Amino acid sequence: MRRFLYILYKRVRPGFGVPFAFIAMYGLFTGVLSPALLLAALGFLLLEVYGGLYNDYWDYDEDVRNGRKDKFTTSGMMSRGQARNASLGLAAASLALLSFTNAIVFILGAYYAALFIGYSHPAIRLKGSVIGYMTLSSMFLLLPFGLDMLLGATSGPHTLLFGSFFFFQCVYILCQKDSTDMKDTRNLFTSHGWPRSTKITAAFGALASASLLALSVFNAYFLLVWLLNTLAKYYNVNSIQTRTITREKRYRLVLAEFLTPYLYAVGGAIVL
Repeated sequence: MRRFLYILYKRVRPGFGVPFAFIAMYGLFTGVLSPALLLAALGFLLLEVYGGLYNDYWDYDEDVRNGRKDKFTTSGMMSRGQARNASLGLAAASLALLSFTNAIVFILGAYYAALFIGYSHPAIRLKGSVIGYMTLSSMFLLLPFGLDMLLGATSGPHTLLFGSFFFFQCVYILCQKDSTDMKDTRNLFTSHGWPRSTKITAAFGALASASLLALSVFNAYFLLVWLLNTLAKYYNVNSIQTRTITREKRYRLVLAEFLTPYLYAVGGAIVL
C-alpha cells in the first residue's frame, strides 16, 4: 500500500505542481476563485496525470531495461495496456470537464493533450529536446489569456508576466530532470553535453526567476517567496554543474518549485 501511494504521489505531483498550481496562483493575482476556474484547474490536473501514464506506456521497454520500479507499469501494479487505457480515460474525463468552462480553455486543453502525445510518441518524441520542452511548455504562454476570457477579465502586463514565469519554469523543470535520468536514450545532457546543458538549464531558471521577481516587486512577502524559489534554483544548478546532483537532492529542490505558487496563493492571500 505504501508503495502504491508513493507511485501515485509521483504521478499526481507534477499536476499539482504545475497546471493546478498555475490556476491557483492566477486566482490570487486576479482576486477571483470561481467554480469555472476550479473546474479548469481540475481538468488540467487530470491532463497532467494522463500525460504521465501515457509516457509510461511508451517508455515501458526502456524502463524495464533500466530497472525502473517507480512506475505503475514496471512495479506490476498496472499492465502496459492498462496504463494506456487509463491515460486515455483521464484525457477524455479532463476534456469533458473543460468543456463546461469555455471554448478557449477547452481548445487549450485539447492542445495540451496533443502536446503530451508528441512528447512521448516515438514517431515525434519531443522528450529530451530543448525545442520539445519549449513546445510542451508553450501552453502556459497561452493559458492566462484563456483564463482572462473565462473570467471576463482584462489582460494586462501581469498576464504576460504570469504566463512567462510558468513557461520558463516548466522548461527549467523539464531540463533539470534530465540531469538524473541519464539512462534514458533521449536525454538533454547526453545529446548536448553536460556543460552546455547546464547552461541551458541555468538560463531558463534565470528567466523564470526574473519573471517571478517582476510579479513580486509590490509585496514584501512575495519577495521572500521569490528568494526561496531562486535559492532552490541556485543550489540545483550548482549541484548539476559540479555533478554532485542526485535524484533525491533534485526531488527536494524541485519540491520548492512546486510549492512556490501555493506559497503565493495561501500566504499571499493572508498578507493581502
